[in-house]
Amino acid sequence: MRGLAFASILLLLPVSALASSSTTWSEAARTLCTERSGLLDASATVPVHFSDKSGKSVLLVSGRYPQRSMKGASAAMLCLYDRRTKQIELADAEVWTRVAKK
Repeated sequence: MRGLAFASILLLLPVSALASSSTTWSEAARTLCTERSGLLDASATVPVHFSDKSGKSVLLVSGRYPQRSMKGASAAMLCLYDRRTKQIELADAEVWTRVAKK
């Protein structure tokens, strides 16, 4: 009986380690993406994690353009986070926030 309990604990260890690393990736991705977006009042969605094969996560960052000429217009950017290198790539995603006309 003790052996079964010990085996159960061992099986749970890798799962908790994965959950912990996923949380770490999420926090790191959100911090990098919001800071480097350059947007005012930037906030990011919860990351969508792709498989470990790609090692990528994607977030939608929203905020306001900092340029005076934009008069505080809302902005949206996609942020691609590489979990292996901890590097990001940002791209304008304003078109994704528009409602499609029928």
